[in-house]
Amino acid sequence: MIHRRSRHLLALLAIVLVALVAAAIGGGLLKLGVMSSEAVKEAMDKASPDGVARTFPLERVAKIVERSRLWGIVLIASSGTMLLVFIVVRRLLGRALATAIDALRRAPYRVVRWLREEPAHAALLAAFLLIGAAIRVSFLWMEIRGDEAVTIMTFASRPLAYALSDYPSPNNHVFYTFLCHVALRVFGYPTGSSGEIWAARLPALIVGVLTIPALYAGARSIFDRRVALLASAIAMGMPYLVYYSANARGYGIIALATVLLISLATRGVRSNASRAWLCIPIVGTIGFHAVPTMLFPFLGVCLWIGLESLVATRGPGRWSRLGRLMISGLATVWLTLLAYIPVLVVSGPRALVANRFITPMTTPEFWHEMALRGGDFLRHLHAGVPLPIVAIIALGLGASFVAHFWIARHRVPWIIMLALGAGIILLVQRAAPYPGVWIFVVPVYIMLAASGLVWLGDMIFRDVDARDSTSMVLSAALGSGLLAFLVIRRGPEGIREGDLFGHAEVVAEYLTQNAHPDDRLLMAWPTLPVLEYHAPRVGLSNDLISRDTPDGSHTLVLITTPPELLRMVAPSRVDEAALDDFNKKLEFLHKSTLSLDQLVLIHDFENARLYRIRRTIGDGPTSPDSEHGSERSEESGSSATPLP
Repeated sequence: MIHRRSRHLLALLAIVLVALVAAAIGGGLLKLGVMSSEAVKEAMDKASPDGVARTFPLERVAKIVERSRLWGIVLIASSGTMLLVFIVVRRLLGRALATAIDALRRAPYRVVRWLREEPAHAALLAAFLLIGAAIRVSFLWMEIRGDEAVTIMTFASRPLAYALSDYPSPNNHVFYTFLCHVALRVFGYPTGSSGEIWAARLPALIVGVLTIPALYAGARSIFDRRVALLASAIAMGMPYLVYYSANARGYGIIALATVLLISLATRGVRSNASRAWLCIPIVGTIGFHAVPTMLFPFLGVCLWIGLESLVATRGPGRWSRLGRLMISGLATVWLTLLAYIPVLVVSGPRALVANRFITPMTTPEFWHEMALRGGDFLRHLHAGVPLPIVAIIALGLGASFVAHFWIARHRVPWIIMLALGAGIILLVQRAAPYPGVWIFVVPVYIMLAASGLVWLGDMIFRDVDARDSTSMVLSAALGSGLLAFLVIRRGPEGIREGDLFGHAEVVAEYLTQNAHPDDRLLMAWPTLPVLEYHAPRVGLSNDLISRDTPDGSHTLVLITTPPELLRMVAPSRVDEAALDDFNKKLEFLHKSTLSLDQLVLIHDFENARLYRIRRTIGDGPTSPDSEHGSERSEESGSSATPLP
């Protein structure tokens, strides 16, 4: 253990270093804030590869300069405040740093001791980890989703200064964008290149694999080793976790951060360990920087710590834990503010907290969207898993509620506090979250289901000596069943079908070979970002798929016919239903809509149809192609109207 005097010196150095870094950033922002907008714009143009920073017109630069002054002052003032707070708690911080360093130093010895004491558990966990990693690797090359294409093409492939500051939509999961950018550069893909999809997904893969042992540690801390082993077996083959382990987005980081926070919170309340309180702000900040929806699990964790401290502890220790919770929460807020400074300056705070995806809904609309998106989440949670296995997991979940006070090491149920935290946010926000936001529920769901199944096993097999072996057999059997159906049914590939544009490379190659130089293609979600991703690979013209084409100037339109639409609609109504869905997306983009009599089918792909627009959108003049009429191709997959 580090000497007490050394601990205090280490804490003081850490405090001063962090405060100096924050103050230096604030000083830099103040310096930028006193410059003229014209001078800043000129510097941006010079730094741009083509000499013109088109995404930063003078009006936007003026707002950046104004926000730089504001956030510079806020950062310097908050740095001074946090410096005073940290100095007050320097003894706690010094002890936390010392114990954290000591824990890292002792970690290899503890692992070796665990391997000697529990070789069967260690062997099974290693098997689950290796098999889980292998199955996740096998999904790295599945079709790219629209959100992933936006992450890669709009953010990760750009210079880092742009990627970490521009926040036009919540699609920029900033910390994952940083990891994706680094992965693309490490594997030799230059700035501006889309790179290979496996390289962009590699950070998600690493996070997803780490979630398996993290779940083991988390379940062991709040239940026991048998529950931990079964939870890791379920996590190995859980389709939703597998999907986000092969998806270039930040949601997998939220799942891992939630598990780590649960472990840290449990340790913090149980033993008041200083290093647990030190790590909570670090893990929380990483989660918030990945996706701001980290607020859902973080608030639930804070509520659990507060209530569990009041219920399970007595005397001064109770108030010590609540005080440390406040310090950890304050540190998390400040570190998150520091991490998001580039976004707050360049894009403004409204981009984070008041964007169009989280605007308040009317009460009927809110409940309607909650039902739809909640249904999507539940459907995707067990995508491809047969009903009997789902029933077994659900049985375990139900049993965990009944047997909570017999099997858990804590008094306050985690799921209740997480639900309460989510309810508070939804009540304030009044916006229905998208399915991916609920990924933080999945690790808790797995741990609870595993605890309930182990308890049921104890009730059925009352022989104490056989209980440990029974849990191992159950873990191996359930994990193997999930894995088998995962491989056979390829469940994760069917998750978020609405975000999938299959066979996009075939469409891109067809357009490359047949489109006229003057053609302009009208697209919506998800065809636009996915084709942008494939365009450089097949030599597709950027002019053809440009987002800057004026409304009404398009000559072609590509409308998808996703699998879920084909399942829901009669074949005779596919064209009409696909166009209705397409027009809703155009309205969201504030573009003019289309009607079927304006379109002439050119090519029928497997899950999309390419049309020529007979009239300019919104006007009556007839284009030169109107002579072809509105007849459809009688032969599927053949051209009804050849491209000029």
